[in-house]
Amino acid sequence: MAHMTLTDGKIKEFSRCTTYDGITSMKVDVNGITEEVEIDPELGPRLVKVDGSAGGPHDVNRLPIATPAPVIGMDGSGHVGLKKPWKMYTSTEMKVCIMQAARINRARKARFENALQGP
Repeated sequence: MAHMTLTDGKIKEFSRCTTYDGITSMKVDVNGITEEVEIDPELGPRLVKVDGSAGGPHDVNRLPIATPAPVIGMDGSGHVGLKKPWKMYTSTEMKVCIMQAARINRARKARFENALQGP
């Protein structure tokens, strides 16, 4: 496997995180409001659309690329996000990605709910 990690001066093979295997959704507290995030087993946490409606098959949260680029979050290839599949994220990357998706979804839903209420 290409991913290796260094522990105690020894190189060992990367073991993928299995914490979220079989989990299709998670409830996350976002500023006192419980937000449920759907998790696609192959692509990761799903995002709702800007108007708060359900997202499409590829509306998923990806962690940004942490390398220098001419445009923030883009490496010049046109792709945004880490270049590894969801199943190869570390447990920390998965947790952060789910938390980000919950906050994004909550903000989008709140904006739409406020627009419906009007002035």
